[in-house]
Amino acid sequence: MNTQNTQVQQFVDKLLNLDAQPGQPLAGDELAWRIWKILTDEQRLARRPDDKFREAILAKIKKSIEQEQPITLIDTAGGFKNYAAPNAPHVDWSEVFMLNKLVKQCVKVASIYKPGVWLEFSGDSCMLTFFDNYPKEAIDTYAREFGQLLSIFQKHVPANVKLTKKDVDEFYDIPKFQERIEKLADQMPRAEIEALVKKNRLKARHNFMLKGVKDYSAASEQELDAALERSVVLDHIYIDIDIAERFEYIEGGLHIPLIQTAIPGCIALKSVNTSKLAFWLGSGYLRPASGKLIPYIQHGQTWSELKNLEYCEVESPFSVIDGLDKIPVQE
Repeated sequence: MNTQNTQVQQFVDKLLNLDAQPGQPLAGDELAWRIWKILTDEQRLARRPDDKFREAILAKIKKSIEQEQPITLIDTAGGFKNYAAPNAPHVDWSEVFMLNKLVKQCVKVASIYKPGVWLEFSGDSCMLTFFDNYPKEAIDTYAREFGQLLSIFQKHVPANVKLTKKDVDEFYDIPKFQERIEKLADQMPRAEIEALVKKNRLKARHNFMLKGVKDYSAASEQELDAALERSVVLDHIYIDIDIAERFEYIEGGLHIPLIQTAIPGCIALKSVNTSKLAFWLGSGYLRPASGKLIPYIQHGQTWSELKNLEYCEVESPFSVIDGLDKIPVQE
């Protein structure tokens, strides 16, 4: 094994070294503030929380401490891999890098707070077959592999850190829910549709899978425009309903909302310290700098622009998942 491969293997080995040294005993407001500071580490933030949000989350942390309840984080992740990512629909190193960073933060909190942390990922991926043309098999593949990753990390954290996932289909009767959304879409005024499409068409084009449930790869411009328009409308109505109806789960009670994009109203964390790109939209790779290997994420749409990538074979608990027996390294 050459020097670079040895360094890469050592980097991968450390991704599951998640122990944290117990901090000095704290209580009350001082403990709450310390937990807040761990969860909003400046290097990790994708968006700085405003004062109102900080006070609301601090109040939840204080109440959790008073009731001796775990700090409960609901991470509203995508729950899928963007079709343009080179390893789609599979998870890749971007998911591993994200979990390494986020779980380390949870372990730090658990090291100073005995009730610990409950981190739950809540995706809405099953809806992508409805408005973004993703085949169910792709969604199921990602869900299964992300669950495997969580299980791997769970084996390497203290007993007071709990890692789970809960998808949107556990909240709704999906066929009835989709029928409800379609009825509202059919009733939407034309002017409102045009305004939505004007604002969101580019986003829809990046998210909509051309060759999925239905094959649009040879569709006319008119057919594709109609499909994208419908995608925008269905997505918009779904989000409006879901924000209202799953509010209590996502941010009610003592639940603390979390996300890996710069969205307000959540603790907005970067997937890796070098990028604000959500882990499900891109692929992870390593780049050497100052004698170290640094994790990066590149959007799937621009992955081909990366130069001098070498795929290094590695052995780790992650290797049981398709594609994670090797890792891209930029020379």
